[in-house]
Amino acid sequence: MGIYDPRFHRYTSGKLNTADEFQFRFGIVRWRAQLPAGQGMWPALWLLNAPNPWYWDDEIDVMEARGSLPSITTSAHHFKTGVDRANQYNTAQLDTGLNLQTGFHEYGLEWTASRLQTHFNDQVVFTDTEKSPPRPDVSHHERRRRGPV
Repeated sequence: MGIYDPRFHRYTSGKLNTADEFQFRFGIVRWRAQLPAGQGMWPALWLLNAPNPWYWDDEIDVMEARGSLPSITTSAHHFKTGVDRANQYNTAQLDTGLNLQTGFHEYGLEWTASRLQTHFNDQVVFTDTEKSPPRPDVSHHERRRRGPV
């Protein structure tokens, strides 16, 4: 039996990792996407720490959606605080009133020294001024298929 065996695994996952291709700190990133449809789909664009994105300290979830909720997009900022490095996060959700799976829409991030702000079709989804990540981030786009969402 290989790593993927349809007799045991109903969902698969894919990832586009840009760790060696694209890094930035502060600026604007925008892209257009038509999101996948279906139960278990979880498209997302996350930004993780550089140079080691798997040492999780800060994470910017520019866009996450669920295949079972076709009009909703969410954004979040995960970070650690205090001496004990406790995990914290701020998040927001937007019901766009549109089916994100039937057409292309623009998603974006504006990142300054004092603010993170995400956008959907030029509409603000999320603003966080609590803590700006201290290091450059690396973008990772994940399109996942998970169990029922």
